[in-house]
Formats: sequence, structure tokens, C-alpha cells
Amino acid sequence: METPTKVWQSDLDDIREALNNYTHQINNSYNLPNRVSRVSQLDAQVLDTELHDILQLQFNKIFSFFEENVYMEYKPEMFLLLNVLLFRISIWSIHTTYGMSLQNLKLDINPNTKNKVLTLYFILDVIVPYIRSRLSIYAQKWVVLPDSDPKKMLWKFIKRAEEIWKILKFINFLVFMYNGKYSNIMRRLLSLRMVPLRPTARRVSFEYMNRQLIWNAFTEFMLFVMPLINVDYLKDKWKSITLIGRRAVDNTKCVICDSTSISVPYTSTMDSCGHCFCYVCIYQKISSQSNYKCPSCGISVKSIKRFVQ
Repeated sequence: METPTKVWQSDLDDIREALNNYTHQINNSYNLPNRVSRVSQLDAQVLDTELHDILQLQFNKIFSFFEENVYMEYKPEMFLLLNVLLFRISIWSIHTTYGMSLQNLKLDINPNTKNKVLTLYFILDVIVPYIRSRLSIYAQKWVVLPDSDPKKMLWKFIKRAEEIWKILKFINFLVFMYNGKYSNIMRRLLSLRMVPLRPTARRVSFEYMNRQLIWNAFTEFMLFVMPLINVDYLKDKWKSITLIGRRAVDNTKCVICDSTSISVPYTSTMDSCGHCFCYVCIYQKISSQSNYKCPSCGISVKSIKRFVQ
């Protein structure tokens, strides 16, 4: 006959085993699969491309003060430095780019082959585009060479390789849309797939899209409103408020553009005004505004006449 202690211990073991099974099932239910949505992968690429374009634009502004021939000569090296820095602080260090991190993605890299894979990725993603951009500058001088020249043959080989690369990119995109594994050829060659960066609930981030929609709506609104605003009228109104009574009559200076070289001055037909204008300035004002007022005295200018001292 079993003692109560043995019966209690047996029931406890059964309950503990059942609890362990339930705990394992619950934990597995929160584990995300390695496959991520195609939308997130494509959005990550778009974000990375736009970030790279913004940084390139800033580089162009920085080196715009250099001589143009010097800048164009060393432009590939400048962008090489930018790409090396981006690769070092993103892919090499944290195995993700800023576009990927916004979409909660990273590259799934095997720790055993990490250095080898990242080195190959660096060569394909940074060094090869630099070599291509550098050769493209040299190739501008090779176009006029005879077909038998080795440089001309190399130029033709580069053009043919670019055409083949574009075809392969298109094929890879079709395959990616079918299985959703590798969004570009380099990652397919290195077997680098995107996986979730953090174990969060599976969702597509629309934050970037929402910001883009708001900005597009704002710019469209401004493009609609700005033509309806008479900026010249507002400027003249502001001048009339701030300058009325503060200027003395000066027959050698236009009160609109402040030019002192008036060859043929004009004035208002109202004798109470007496201020001088350039013909082009005053004609433009009274043609565009039905009730234009002199910015110096505030009297309405309906018609003009030659100024005679």
C-alpha cells in the first residue's frame, strides 16, 4: 500500500510535467518565424536609399566650395568615404541598417562565419560600386577610341556587364516577390536573410508612410494657397504701415526700390504726394493693384506723370 507522501509526490510530478509542457507551448507561441513581410523589407531599402541620398546631398554642399574640376575628379573617393563610414557603424557593428532598424529588421549572420561574410558584403556593397564609378569617369574618354583599343573593349565589357546586372536584379526581384527571402542579389549570394530585430508582435510599421502622407498633403496645400496670396501687396501694405511719414521728399530716389539712379522720374498726378518713382516700379504697382498707395505718404496713386522740377 502506497503512503500518502508517495501519492502526493507522484501527483506533483505529473502536474509539474504538465505545467512545463504548457510553459513551453506558450513560449513558442510568442516566437516569431524568421520570415518577415516583403513590405517591411522593401520599406527598409527605400529608407536606406533616401538616407544615403540625403547624406550625399550634404556632401555635395560641403565640397561645393572647392573647384569644380577637383570635386568631380575626387567625387568617387568622397562617396567611398561616406559609404565606408555608413557600413562600419551599421552593418559591421550592429548587423542592421537604419532603414532596417526602423522596420524592426536585422541581417541573420552566422557567428562562425561572421567576419568572412561581412568582408564579402563590404566588397560587394562598397568597393565594387566605387570601382564602377571610378571606371565610369575614365570611360568618358574611352568612347572615342577605336574598337581595337583595349580600353574601348573594356568599356564595352563594362556596359555589357551593367546590362546583365540589371537583368539579374529584375529576376531576383521576381523571385523575391514569390518567396520573400532575399531582397537583393548580394544578400542572395551570401545567404543573408532579414529576421526580426526584437521579439515583438508582428506588424507593419506605417509611421514613415504616415509622415510622408502628411508632408505631401501639406505641400499640396501650400502649392494651392501660395498663388492666391499677393505677396507684393502684403509687402507694400507693411511698408505703408511702417514707413508712412518717416521719409522726406527726395526727388532723386525711388521710394519703391530705393534706387538713386532714376533717369526719367515719375510721380503721382496727385500734387499732395510729390514722391518720385521709377517708371517700371510704379507702372507695375498700379497695374497689379487697383488701390496702390505711396509707401512714403500713404496717398493713393491712380495715375502717373513725368516729374518736372
